[in-house]
Amino acid sequence: MRRSLESWDYLIVTASNRAQASAYDTQLKLREELGLLAEVKRTMVVADPDGKRIGSGGSTVYSILAVLNRELAALSPDQLTDRKTWLAALRRLRILVIHAGGDSRRLPAYAPCGKVFIPVPGDSDRAVTTTLFDRQLPVYLALPPNPRPGQVVITSGDVLLNFDPALVSFKDGITGLGCPASPAEAARHGVYCQGPGGRVRSYLQKPDITEQGAQGAIDRYGRSILDIGVMSLDAETITHILGLFDLSASKDGGLGWSRNWAETLARHGVDFYREICCAMGTEVSLDAYRRSARRAGSDLDDTLLGCLYQVLSHVPFHVQVLRQCSFLHFGTTKQIIESGAELLRRDRGVSHLNTCLSINNQVEEGGGLLGSNAWVESCRIAAPLNLAGQQCRGRAGRCRTAGAW
Repeated sequence: MRRSLESWDYLIVTASNRAQASAYDTQLKLREELGLLAEVKRTMVVADPDGKRIGSGGSTVYSILAVLNRELAALSPDQLTDRKTWLAALRRLRILVIHAGGDSRRLPAYAPCGKVFIPVPGDSDRAVTTTLFDRQLPVYLALPPNPRPGQVVITSGDVLLNFDPALVSFKDGITGLGCPASPAEAARHGVYCQGPGGRVRSYLQKPDITEQGAQGAIDRYGRSILDIGVMSLDAETITHILGLFDLSASKDGGLGWSRNWAETLARHGVDFYREICCAMGTEVSLDAYRRSARRAGSDLDDTLLGCLYQVLSHVPFHVQVLRQCSFLHFGTTKQIIESGAELLRRDRGVSHLNTCLSINNQVEEGGGLLGSNAWVESCRIAAPLNLAGQQCRGRAGRCRTAGAW
């Protein structure tokens, strides 16, 4: 895999609260000390304010504010609130944001560490356990820069993508990456309706098959373009988005959003895909945007949606379709077992794997793991353990006598 020739100024991992942020910070610092993040100049963990979930859009803006408040700390309030100042600063930076602030409600065993730092199968000679983060990061770091100075790339922390970053080419405005998928699979994600030259006609968030057909999202081969969760934004676009949040100098001297926006974000949140992406596209009207956002679950009022549309509808929006791309999800117990097994099959170059997934276990004399379609992690096993059916076991467990589940 060809590496990007330019390093990243910031790697940001978002968190849902301070406790999760502290755990993430520990993980990042460990990797920095081991020299595993050499292509990143600075790492940050940004938690949603006051433990209130503010959505992926709100979290993206909050992350960029954290960067600007660091980069522009010496400026006066008048300079700090000047959009030209933001733009000049952002044009100097490449920022990678990994959204990892989920509550892990469907994966409670990993709520403390977050899904992004789930240990995954595979051999490693590193001094630290290989996690989902470690497997996904090389692809993200190898992504190319934008054609113009300044770049923010946002990604998802609960999916492992497999594609060649050397084939990616970003354009002005926002460029999202997609891959062909069945309409049934695409219905669980975002969907691009592509126009000439890679321009996006409209973006649909979790549309059913009927809606995909009505919007012309399904091609003549019966495939839709699924959003794989990677988007690159240029400095001008980020500046426009920041301007939507009524930023001003706060009492502590940094940039912050208005009280009205703080209340809106705490109450409703702003989803990057539902409220931001759905507003863009060459064929999207205000009424169509409102309908699309409402169908996807937005409860922002019409006036606020109108303000978002007025700015975002002018942003150039492109999609690059990756013909060779696969992804593994790690969002539920079922998914970590299925995706973990697939990952191990790929690493070993086999088509079938008739074993359970053993991760960070200590198997003592007389101990052993039997069965398949199961995930066992961080256990001391001193007796035969026979696992039947799909299940997840472990997290500092101990097996002293023979058993079957």
